[in-house]
Amino acid sequence: MIKKIINAFKDGTFFDKVFGKIRASFGSLFCNYYNKHEELNPKKIMFITFQGDYNCNPKAIANEFIKSKSGFELVWVVRKENLKDTSQYPKELKLVVRNTKEFYKEAATSKYIV
Repeated sequence: MIKKIINAFKDGTFFDKVFGKIRASFGSLFCNYYNKHEELNPKKIMFITFQGDYNCNPKAIANEFIKSKSGFELVWVVRKENLKDTSQYPKELKLVVRNTKEFYKEAATSKYIV
């Protein structure tokens, strides 16, 4: 048991496990705040995949928006560990880390979420 806790500290998952529910509650507070104080951007699309990678149907949709040069602001949600190698993401995408203050602001101001 102690070994698991020590490993969780080493790999950084300890606080995620312990404070996950608290962070989710703060996320709701951030979203509510930004919904009241920030304006919705009709030309912003946020893309989220379960893995946080550039894959699945959202990838195909984002590629079509990039090809068409539609003028939409494209925001892609990534996991923190996926930021080590961002070469898979096109430069036209704005990358935000899941469950951060910036993530909640982008979610609250995006007109569409895929």
